[in-house]
Amino acid sequence: MDFTTEIVEELKKSGGNAYRTKHYIVIQHLELNVSDNGSKMLTSKDIYFSRTASRDTVFEKLFENNKPKNGKRVKTAMYSRIYVD
Repeated sequence: MDFTTEIVEELKKSGGNAYRTKHYIVIQHLELNVSDNGSKMLTSKDIYFSRTASRDTVFEKLFENNKPKNGKRVKTAMYSRIYVD
């Protein structure tokens, strides 16, 4: 699976967020968790893709209307990370 397909499929699954850092393009899978007593917590499962020229081109094409240009992380109470080279 190429990066374009990966990033689009991950966003479709998560209904999440995408942004760039200095070294990574990050996809956030956002999830609202509700406990038995009704308290709520937003969590994130993040996939960090190493930035390459081709991945940056895909990101810029898919998110050309992002403001700010690199997107922005959605703050969550807890997160996990997976790294992809």
